[in-house]
Amino acid sequence: MKHVLFYDSACPIPYSQEMLLVPGSKIGGAEATIVRVAEGLSDRYRISVGQHNRTTHEQYPGRNLAWLTKEEATDSSLDVDAVVVQRRVGDLPLMKRHHPRARLFVWSHDWFTPRPPGFSRVSLAWRLKVETRFFLYAHYGAVGVAVSRTHMDNIRESLLEARAMGSRRNRVRLDYVYNPIPDDLDVSPDTRGFDPNKLMFFSAPWKGLDIVLETFRTVRQQLPELKLHVATPGYAPVAGSDFSSPENVIFLGSLSHEAVLREVRTALCVFYPAYSVPESFGLVFAESNAVGTPVLAHPFGAAPELLTPEQLVDGRDVNAIVERLRAWRSGARPVVRAKKEYRLSNVIRDWERVLFV
Repeated sequence: MKHVLFYDSACPIPYSQEMLLVPGSKIGGAEATIVRVAEGLSDRYRISVGQHNRTTHEQYPGRNLAWLTKEEATDSSLDVDAVVVQRRVGDLPLMKRHHPRARLFVWSHDWFTPRPPGFSRVSLAWRLKVETRFFLYAHYGAVGVAVSRTHMDNIRESLLEARAMGSRRNRVRLDYVYNPIPDDLDVSPDTRGFDPNKLMFFSAPWKGLDIVLETFRTVRQQLPELKLHVATPGYAPVAGSDFSSPENVIFLGSLSHEAVLREVRTALCVFYPAYSVPESFGLVFAESNAVGTPVLAHPFGAAPELLTPEQLVDGRDVNAIVERLRAWRSGARPVVRAKKEYRLSNVIRDWERVLFV
């Protein structure tokens, strides 16, 4: 049985599958995705997930899945066939030293910032960071795994800007595997319908919540009946006092995943006109569509790849946003469903292709 080690030195706290059920859990979408992928792969492979801050070994009952301390994950006798490093390419030397025969991968979850224009200290710092990152990819033969086709193209653009790489650039391999949503996440058969006045935002506040709140304030000048429900993850909780929020904003705090989706199911739409931080995938988009709720999002990052055209609107054009909301409230709300490519069973097959083909 092949053995895959996922190694995470970026997680804020140790995590395992139970964390997905905890209201206010302090793990984010990347960690939740690792849990789901590790569980899915453990049906056919031996899977270990090492974490830099874990202090105890944990075995998943009935599965070939274990959660390891850093000491266990760097034990050369672990005998692994593939190591998937989470985010931090600087972990490649450590993994290569302790697991010399394993194939190496770097699973990126974050958007690569474009090179700043001109010749400046900021531009030089960007070059140093990016050139070093890709040099390590090439030196250790690591495959970079993005979370969407758009994200892979974004990484490739940075690679093309890494001019000091020279011919080594051709040794960098990139691929992508979508983040998963559960196979059974779907439109509820017993839904009571949606509230045409309810908008929903559920994401980390630094992903443009300030823009969302200001846009909502302006939109309500023409649609005063609207109300906005805001849920934020446990690792970045906010309350109404943390923002200068307009009327009709209801801060829900940090909810369990199930509770968040209950809120989403009854909303007119997920309101995401922020234009500051592109999504490399956007579980918010995929999960919302899976339960039948459209998203109103700015067309950048992976949004155009995940969402249908009628769900995209320039987040800076308030009149266009108001027009779209009016149409949706008047019967033109789009019918949306999850794409099969994002279902966990299909994502697991894609990971098998990346890891073992």
